[in-house]
Amino acid sequence: MTLFTWLTLIGLEKLRLRHFERCEAGLLGVIFVLLGLAMCFVQPHQH
Repeated sequence: MTLFTWLTLIGLEKLRLRHFERCEAGLLGVIFVLLGLAMCFVQPHQH
């Protein structure tokens, strides 16, 4: 979140990110699902 705020402050709002704003909830959902799947596969091995 800090990265996006910083990018906005330096002027990246000039890029066409309107499409991402429209489907932000879906993108966040996909990101969280991918992170969850990654956590399932990247578990520490117990000996």
